Amino acid sequence: MATIDPLAEILTLLQPMARFSKQVACTAPWRIYRDGTGEPFYCAILEGSCRIAFGTGPAVVLLTGDFVLAPAMRALRIESLDTPPDLPANQPEKLGEGLFHVGRRDGPTDLRMRIGHCHGA
Repeated sequence: MATIDPLAEILTLLQPMARFSKQVACTAPWRIYRDGTGEPFYCAILEGSCRIAFGTGPAVVLLTGDFVLAPAMRALRIESLDTPPDLPANQPEKLGEGLFHVGRRDGPTDLRMRIGHCHGA
């Protein structure tokens, strides 16, 4: 008997397509905050780790290879694991087409992620 993957079933039904996508490199400590748009949101961790939370929900640690698909983005917060509570949100700096950087300008990159919004087919 074949094992059914509920996530694969949902994705097959929704057929989401990327409307907007960018790669973000981060150097700790950093924090990104975005108001909720209500649009579907995705985040794929290409390298490193971070903490993510939506609205008033609990934060979840994401590691290399993790993928998040939120059906409606609500008050998104993504931050480095060592972010102090009083650190203000950073604005991503555009480095090139579809490429952004967040956090300190010096030091090694500790996270690379692909993030964006999508819509159903």
